[in-house]
Amino acid sequence: MKLRLVLVAALMGLTTVALGAQDLPAQLSGRLDSSWTWLEGGVPGSGDGLGLVTGRAALVAGTAAVKSEVRLDVTNLPIPKLDLNRAWIKFRFPGIRVTTGLGRVAWGPGFVYVPGDLLFDSTASDVNFVADELRSSGTWLADLWWSLGEEAFAEAAALKDTAALRLSASPGGVTLEASAAWNQTAKKAKAALSTQFHLGLDWYATVREDASGSAGAFGLWDLGEGFSLTSRHETLLRSSETLASLRTYHDLSLASAGGWSLTGRTLFAATDTQPWTALAEARWNPLQNLSLYGGPGWHGTWNARLGCTARW
Repeated sequence: MKLRLVLVAALMGLTTVALGAQDLPAQLSGRLDSSWTWLEGGVPGSGDGLGLVTGRAALVAGTAAVKSEVRLDVTNLPIPKLDLNRAWIKFRFPGIRVTTGLGRVAWGPGFVYVPGDLLFDSTASDVNFVADELRSSGTWLADLWWSLGEEAFAEAAALKDTAALRLSASPGGVTLEASAAWNQTAKKAKAALSTQFHLGLDWYATVREDASGSAGAFGLWDLGEGFSLTSRHETLLRSSETLASLRTYHDLSLASAGGWSLTGRTLFAATDTQPWTALAEARWNPLQNLSLYGGPGWHGTWNARLGCTARW
C-alpha cells in the first residue's frame, strides 16, 4: 500500500509539473459520499446495517488540443482501499483524437444494458446508481478517433488482449453504428449493430453476433413551473446453448428547479436467484455542492439507505 501511494503521488506530481511546463492550468476536484444502509434482519457482525464512505480526487488540466486526468478513488473508509482509476492523456489534431493511458471509453447506446460496448461488456445489473458513473472501472488502453465527415466517424481501440473497430454515421437524424472486436485470449470475435433515433422519444437498439440484443427508450418532458419528468426503459435478451436470459430496467424521475428530485427504479433478471430489485430515492440539494438522499429498496429483503454527497 505504501509503495502504491508513493507511485501515485509521484505520478500526480509529474503530471502537474508537465502540464505546468506547457502552461496548462490544473484543477483539483473531489467527491466525498457518506451513507448508511439498513438491512432487514441485519448483517451478522455488523449490527443493524452497514456504513460506507467513498471518496474521489481528480487532477484535470488541458486546453482545446491537449487534456489529461489523474483520478484516485478511495473506498471502505476508515480502512481505505486506494485505486488509481484514471490516468490518461487526450490530444487532438484536425479531424483526429487520440487517447492513451488508464481510462474508459463508451461504445454503443444504452444506460444500464449496453451490449454494443464490445470493450467492457457493460450488461451486468450490479451498478451503482448513487455514484456519478454507473460503471467507473477503467483499464490501460489506446484509442484513435477520426472524422469521416460532418455526420460520420471511425474509431479503433486496443486494451489488454482486445482490439476493436467501430464505424458510426447519422444520415437524416438516424444514427447507425457497426462495431467488431477480437479477443486474443478467448480466440473469439464479437460484433454489434446499433441504431438510435428520435420519434417522440429517444429510441435505441443493438443486435449482437450471437442473436442477443437490447432495446430501450428515453423520454424527457417539461411540466412547467420548474418541474421536469424523465423516464427510461430497457430490455436485454441474451442467449446461450443452454438457456436464454431476459433482463429489464425501468425508471421514472420527477425533478424541480428548487433542487429536489424523486426517482423510482426497478430491475428484473430472470435467471438470478433474486430476480427483482426495486429502488426509490428522494434527493435534495440544499447547497450547490451538497446533496442529501435516502429511500427504501428491495432485493430479496427490504433495505433503506440514507446519505449525503459533497463535491468541490
